[in-house]
Amino acid sequence: MKDPKQPDINELQTRPQEIPEHRPAQNEIPEEHPGQPWRVILFWGYILLALAGSAALSLLAFQKPYLTFDPSITLALQSFSPGWFSTLMVITSWPGYPPQAAIIVAALVALIFFMGYRWEALVALISVIVSMVLNLGVKLVVHQPRPQPDLVHVVRNLSSYSYPSGHVMFFMGFYAFLWYLSYKVLKPSIIRTFLLFLFGAMVTLVGVSRIYLGEHWFSDVLGGYVLGSVVLLLMIRVYHWGKHTFSS
Repeated sequence: MKDPKQPDINELQTRPQEIPEHRPAQNEIPEEHPGQPWRVILFWGYILLALAGSAALSLLAFQKPYLTFDPSITLALQSFSPGWFSTLMVITSWPGYPPQAAIIVAALVALIFFMGYRWEALVALISVIVSMVLNLGVKLVVHQPRPQPDLVHVVRNLSSYSYPSGHVMFFMGFYAFLWYLSYKVLKPSIIRTFLLFLFGAMVTLVGVSRIYLGEHWFSDVLGGYVLGSVVLLLMIRVYHWGKHTFSS
């Protein structure tokens, strides 16, 4: 007599095998969600809004050597002058000057590449190149002069144009992208936490340092962040596209 608890052999042979559910690893990059078009709308909506804002700032910078509130913001910031803060501002801006800027980029890109993250290294390099080429192009079109010593304290007289801030766009194109890579690629650890703090602090403080040192106006820094964010988001999208394309 057949045991009612024992499954029929024919039933086992004809029953479809259950496919285990795929669960992405903790740091695995999720695929696009075609069923959520609001993400695409939000992304491109911000890109268009940021480009419009950047165009408006560029037009103002083209028409005037500085905006009405620019000197007041610089003087207010420079009035806070303890020694440690001045040193912090100098240190923050230091990685953005040549030749150390190019040396640091080459060293970090090479390190990422030889660690096995080749696509990440390539996109990081492309990101910083695009940021600097775009910054130079806008500077040549707007040709806004730098802050003058008769208006604010200027630590270093630079001959290049002022708008938008090259330091800010460089940091957004490179260090902000490295912040994103650290968050997405590395597993939770002390090193990951340190890198997130370091890159985040650099990107945040570089704008303050450019104003404090009298080398840029607030409007220059704002324009650099806005235009730099466009490059950053587009390069993150390129990174995800390549990650899914080349790994499939």
